[in-house]
Amino acid sequence: MNEFVLKEKAEIHLPPSAQHPVISEIIKGYTAGIDWEILFDAEENTVVIGSSALPETADEDFVLNINENGMAIAGKDHASTLRGLFDFLERLQATDPREYSCNKALYKEKAKITFRSVHLCFFPETSFRFMRKAIRAIAVSKYTHIILEFWGVLKYDCFKYLCWNEGLTKDEVRELVAEARALGLEVIPFFNHLGHASLSRGMSGKHVVLDQAPEYGYLFFPDSHGWVWNFLRKDVKGLLSEVRRELCELCGEGSYFHIGCDEAFILGYGQNYAKEIAEYINEIEEDLRAEGRRPMIWGDMLLSKAFLPEGARGYMCNSTKEIAETLLDGINKNVIIADWQYFVKGETWKTSVIFKERGFNVICCPWSDRETLKPAVDTVTENGLYGIMKTTWNTLQKEELGPLVQLGLSAVKGEHDDSWHALYYGADNAAGIIRGVSPSRGDYVSSGWRKDQLELTDY
Repeated sequence: MNEFVLKEKAEIHLPPSAQHPVISEIIKGYTAGIDWEILFDAEENTVVIGSSALPETADEDFVLNINENGMAIAGKDHASTLRGLFDFLERLQATDPREYSCNKALYKEKAKITFRSVHLCFFPETSFRFMRKAIRAIAVSKYTHIILEFWGVLKYDCFKYLCWNEGLTKDEVRELVAEARALGLEVIPFFNHLGHASLSRGMSGKHVVLDQAPEYGYLFFPDSHGWVWNFLRKDVKGLLSEVRRELCELCGEGSYFHIGCDEAFILGYGQNYAKEIAEYINEIEEDLRAEGRRPMIWGDMLLSKAFLPEGARGYMCNSTKEIAETLLDGINKNVIIADWQYFVKGETWKTSVIFKERGFNVICCPWSDRETLKPAVDTVTENGLYGIMKTTWNTLQKEELGPLVQLGLSAVKGEHDDSWHALYYGADNAAGIIRGVSPSRGDYVSSGWRKDQLELTDY
């Protein structure tokens, strides 16, 4: 017999650390029709069904053993063990209304890219249900971290005008954070400390603070129309410090904090405040280091087109050479650079290599153009960079979950298939994962990842 068969009634043994309800929900979501007895009596970092022997591990993240008698997983930690469980669930195929099977296997996984993250944006238009669905799919896709950015939707204690009236309470966000952490994801807090100070997309014309309380215009850099925080003011630094403190408490223990700092255009080609910006970022680095965290920043303000060879196209470089040089020299090398390049195709990223040569740890950050995913993965693996971050911005609820799932699984292997076959399979795979982690039970709107299939206009 070459298969493991799961029929009608089954017993699974999970470790005590897996008692959060979301884990049981996902098991049942993938195996509708199976009557489970879920026990939390397994050794830590193990999962067992039936009488399959626990596999031995060396330096693998996890080892999965499937034979005709059952299934067993041994992982190096809680997160890796759950990724082994998700791997097993993804292998199961329905063969009857109350029966599933999968081939026997001894699978060992050791990730080629160890830091695999997704940057998630919570907009006023983002539904709570959808964000929960996305986080679950990200966990099953074997990412290790999520970066949560709240676009004027989180009710802070320190300053009420950082949130629109239609915001989320901290208790609501804690529910999402608890699920993410239970699924093996570290939650990295995000708050932009320079550009994007409106906490709204620039093309919307909205500003979470100034549209509610224009008398607070002094918090923002002169002539920036509210786009850039006035980091030269002590009260602004104090406010942002309080924001960091609240977000760290909300997101739980972790090793990082993303402070943004992108697209502060007036400080890249206008007045030269590069020395002051470097000192400002280093102050934040020192503050976060005392809490056991490393700051991440977007890399565009540290780049000049003058750094690139003639003919290089598509790179985002938002400072003059003088300003960029001052920032690269002045910023503490404990700061991690998130190099977002959304238009570079057919070559590894020159900018990421520049950052590495300047002594920084670097994360490659592609977005929605699928032709940039393979170059991003190749840049990380060929240059031994820190990791990868899939950014999603405003497109997550359109067509983003397919390539997001595909990239997570590719990053584990350290190689990305950009063929059309892989692209369409990735979308189908993402749909299957969504059905497993968040069954809609026939509700049209909550199925898939788009509210509607068609975008229609009334005439």
